[in-house]
Amino acid sequence: MTLSAVLGWALFLPFALHVTLSHSYLPRHLGTASGVTLGMATALGGLLTPLLGVLADGASPQAVFAALAGVIAAAVPLLPVPP
Repeated sequence: MTLSAVLGWALFLPFALHVTLSHSYLPRHLGTASGVTLGMATALGGLLTPLLGVLADGASPQAVFAALAGVIAAAVPLLPVPP
């Protein structure tokens, strides 16, 4: 239960940051920037959910959490370091 809460928090935490960043890219079209950013995130989640379901059916739900934790761990070194 704790792992799922941490993963949920980590997966949804950057939405506000992404929307704010998209506003800086398209300052005259804030609605478009927000819509495209959240739409792409939702579409990607919708595409990956069946794959995670197959993994959960084939292995276990714990394997899905391990895969998501691995993706997050792999993405951490790619984060920009503030000056």
